[in-house]
Amino acid sequence: MISTSTVAVSHVIGGFHALSDPLRIQVLELLRTQELCVCELCEYLGGITQSKLSFHLKTLKEAGLVRARQDGRWIYYSLNLSQFVVLEQYLAEYRRFAVMLPANSSVTPTHVINGFHALSDPLRIQVLKLLGTQELCVCELCENLGVTQSKLSFHLKTLKEAGLVHARQDGRWIYYTLNLVQFVILEQYLAEYRRFAVMLPARSCQDAL
Repeated sequence: MISTSTVAVSHVIGGFHALSDPLRIQVLELLRTQELCVCELCEYLGGITQSKLSFHLKTLKEAGLVRARQDGRWIYYSLNLSQFVVLEQYLAEYRRFAVMLPANSSVTPTHVINGFHALSDPLRIQVLKLLGTQELCVCELCENLGVTQSKLSFHLKTLKEAGLVHARQDGRWIYYTLNLVQFVILEQYLAEYRRFAVMLPARSCQDAL
């Protein structure tokens, strides 16, 4: 069974939710090497409005993925690398159930975002935990989770489309297992951020304007 140890499930889900949006991924990519203020982020992101960006920065901050500090009138954002490590370690737990993993195929940003989106729901997290040690059919999953098949089908479809589970049919029954390769892909994506632990200092916002 997967253990979240001392990390609250809601904390993990919040992190994956924050990573499931293309614009927020772009923000994190920009913050990989240096601290940036809101006006610089708006400029680099194609001139989006501060009001639109503020919503996404709030989501990233509440998920613990970025830190904010105020310097006069300016607010600067930087990565909170410890939260990336928490999410990376959560995904690494799934590798304990693999004897051998096949080689990775090419990965697109959409592939990564869909994976994080699928991980951002409490019920889907419960499904993955149940599949941590064995293959289960839909009826067994419904029984363990106390939900209807119609409700569960939507979540299983999301997990399958994100590549996190495999499905196989045996007569009238459909059985689900984890696709551990996708967990490794997401884990490696998060691990990339640790390479930037030493970041460049921010320029003053006055110089940037």
